[in-house]
Amino acid sequence: MDIDDGATQPALGPVVVWLSLAAMAIIVAGIVGHVLKVREATYGGALEQARVSTDLLSENAGRLLDTADFLVDSARARVAGRTWDAIAADRSLWQGLKADADRFEHVDAVWLNDLAGNLRLVTHAFPAPVSNVLDRDFYRHFADGRDGPYISQPLVGRVTEEATFLLTRRLNGPDGKLRGIASVTLDPDFFADFLETFELPYGADMTLVREQGDVLVSDPPGGGAGAAAVAAAQARDVIGHGVLSGPISDERVIGWVKRLDEWPLFAVVRFDRAVIDDAWVDAVTPYAVIGSLALLSLLGLAGFAHAGERARRRG
Repeated sequence: MDIDDGATQPALGPVVVWLSLAAMAIIVAGIVGHVLKVREATYGGALEQARVSTDLLSENAGRLLDTADFLVDSARARVAGRTWDAIAADRSLWQGLKADADRFEHVDAVWLNDLAGNLRLVTHAFPAPVSNVLDRDFYRHFADGRDGPYISQPLVGRVTEEATFLLTRRLNGPDGKLRGIASVTLDPDFFADFLETFELPYGADMTLVREQGDVLVSDPPGGGAGAAAVAAAQARDVIGHGVLSGPISDERVIGWVKRLDEWPLFAVVRFDRAVIDDAWVDAVTPYAVIGSLALLSLLGLAGFAHAGERARRRG
């Protein structure tokens, strides 16, 4: 039997074109899905790292405050039942308190003030220089009948003329009434150096914020005034909702806020969204490049098949 040379041959061109288009759609969907997955994973990982970092920051800052509080309690015990004149004249008491304070790098000095707010003993110098804290927030806290411990606003010391903040407790008389306060001043530079040891990614900033919303210390320090003020505002928002630990987010940052377990302070860790975006874009770029090359190859194949089909039809 003779073969009919005029028999119709199957047209492969359209098949190749449609298969190429289908493959291109699959590649595009795969690239988009991978990009979204990597972006979500990067942001999720950053938020988890912020949460863990606030846990560590609050735990370690709490330990530093615990040691400072130990000094305050030690000072309270040493002066219990003694008159203020006897306290002010006792050099051995001063030497003992100074030796205790010198053991801890983050503690600047121990301070004892009487009911009138007058400084009666301080480990900076003996005898104590003339100074009064009647108008300071840490004195007013106890004068208004509240208990402690109390962490003061950031301030500049009148005796030292240096930036500091205080951890303070009340001194009671035998009748339980206020007879003065015992305090330690804490070194903000030590706490700032402590924050630097975390070395977090994503352009991180870290802040310790008082329950009242004041920034005690932040890192980086100057990026600082503006960023720390925003961090404090975000912490106040979390505090206002009665949450002791939770995420924070705006158009520029994501992060986490946590209240210290035993202290009226909040630890805030925030990451820059722009830096996080750079990280996930860098991660997906190789896949996007390979996918783009595959798309170009399939596009060329589809074009070649289409041109071949047109030529076959004209022939």
